[in-house]
Amino acid sequence: MQRLIQFVLRGRDELSPAAQQSTEALEGLRTTAANLNQQLDDAKGARGLVTARGTTERAIAQTQTSVQRVDRTIADLREALDRNPG
Repeated sequence: MQRLIQFVLRGRDELSPAAQQSTEALEGLRTTAANLNQQLDDAKGARGLVTARGTTERAIAQTQTSVQRVDRTIADLREALDRNPG
């Protein structure tokens, strides 16, 4: 029985450094995974911003086209009023 206890204690002592290294490696992996998840969230946010920017640019282009049409209509109406003032 004494030999078995010594064997178990010796085995535990020999495995402790490996267990510590494994624990440290797992902690490093956990930190890396958390960082990667944050980067993924940031990338998703950036993609959303790019999509929103594209939508905004299209809306601006449509608005500019509408303003140009209104300007032409106003110019045409002024010209018509100048030709027929009353």
